Amino acid sequence: MMYAHTDNDIYCTFYAGTSTVVPLSDGKVTIKQTTNYPFDESVRFEIKPEQSKQKFAMHFRIPTWAGKQFVPGKLYHYLNDKPAEWKVLLNGKEVSVKPHKGFVTIERAWKSGDLVELQLPMLVRYNKAISQVEADIDRVCITRGPLVYCAESVDNVAMPASYVVNPSEDISITKGAGALKYIDFITMPAHSVQDKDVHSLTLLPYYAWDNRGDDAMIVWLSENDSLANASIPKISEYISDIKATHTFDRDDVYAMLTNGYPANSFDTSIPRWTSWPQKGEEQIVEFILKRPIALQSFSVYWYDDGGGVQVPKSWSLEYKQNGEWKTFPIYVTDEYRMLKDQYNMVHPGKDITTEGLRLRIVPLPHAAVGILSVQIEEVK
Repeated sequence: MMYAHTDNDIYCTFYAGTSTVVPLSDGKVTIKQTTNYPFDESVRFEIKPEQSKQKFAMHFRIPTWAGKQFVPGKLYHYLNDKPAEWKVLLNGKEVSVKPHKGFVTIERAWKSGDLVELQLPMLVRYNKAISQVEADIDRVCITRGPLVYCAESVDNVAMPASYVVNPSEDISITKGAGALKYIDFITMPAHSVQDKDVHSLTLLPYYAWDNRGDDAMIVWLSENDSLANASIPKISEYISDIKATHTFDRDDVYAMLTNGYPANSFDTSIPRWTSWPQKGEEQIVEFILKRPIALQSFSVYWYDDGGGVQVPKSWSLEYKQNGEWKTFPIYVTDEYRMLKDQYNMVHPGKDITTEGLRLRIVPLPHAAVGILSVQIEEVK
């Protein structure tokens, strides 16, 4: 898949650091490809033919994203369709070539040590979908070179779905940290309908999300406030009542319906539910639904003050169907997580329609448990 050939043609189709020997009719050709693609705009090829001044053609693929759209076909297009100004250099000098069926060609008598370099500018682009893709109407997707970007909760103040972007805003490239320190992040100003404020919206390559805990993520960002508001799950639409085995008299079991995005698990600026002072005692929180729903996901944001109220030892979910409580069929790759400072999300491993949800929480022996917020998402 990296290279293909005929008797006298070599096709370079994918770009990654590789080396290979291609058997042509007039002799073998050794190719060494050096690049950090898709993080670098330069792809270099060192050509070493077996025969001196061996004649053959080298064909290099010019990716679709370097043109007027991210991928082939009619589904998506760039808002600004000005192509990237890519270049092909032979032994350091630019050569004039035109793409044919996605490839540019250099045909010559090659000598050992000839160098070909592709320069593929990786511009940040806004992408639109055709109107037939109803879910993407009034939304944009951000790409950089061959990479799709997304917004993840861990990097942003507000919920990712609450942001509204303006394609005319300036975009900056920054480096990640920790395990993602070699990855280019994108930052841009955007306002959130959640708190009606302007923030620095941070995005990372889609392939790299979910490396810092299970969290909310979005690829197609809203272009207007009404769409962003509609994108945020409204838990009050689904729940008619909440019952808990115990609620501390200074807390409120309905606080978890605020459906906001807490600053952290010790956010004391918002109300909460806790089972204080019942340390080590199992708690049950039951959500009574207004109507049966096809459940997409359930998320819980734990309260933890580092003392008497801490994230639980474990928890599990049950769902109510035809008046009977059943074990929640958690998706095979999901876990009941006890992570701080974020929502802990689970999905059903099969299609379920439920009349209610029940959260069973096992505290640590020396602590009570608490919840700042929960989210319920329905299959649309």
